[in-house]
Amino acid sequence: MTRSPRPLAERNGGSGRETGSGTVLGLGVMLGITVLLSLVAGVAGVVVQHRGAQTAADQAALAAADTLLGFHPGEPCARAAQVVGALGNRLVSCEVLEDRSARVRVAPRGSLSLPVEGRSRAGPRP
Repeated sequence: MTRSPRPLAERNGGSGRETGSGTVLGLGVMLGITVLLSLVAGVAGVVVQHRGAQTAADQAALAAADTLLGFHPGEPCARAAQVVGALGNRLVSCEVLEDRSARVRVAPRGSLSLPVEGRSRAGPRP
């Protein structure tokens, strides 16, 4: 007489109903880690874009203020747009203030769904 082999879980005293539960648990943990890493990568991308836009805004405001104060020829906002374009961003707004300073807003090209922009003001001390 040959007996059919019993599943390992039944031979060890278990009922055999939990076979494969470790696999499902492992897949659930891997899915959770994947979602968490995706969120972290998304936040990191937004931070990087904001820092790039802020750097471009600072440099554009300084270039506009230098032009406004006569250190460079030309129009201040055109100079700011040139600097921002060279850094791969786009100039959202540029205004020359009454105290002979310049204020600019810059957004990165191809930004993510979140609104990201850098703002800066440069000129003589008020």
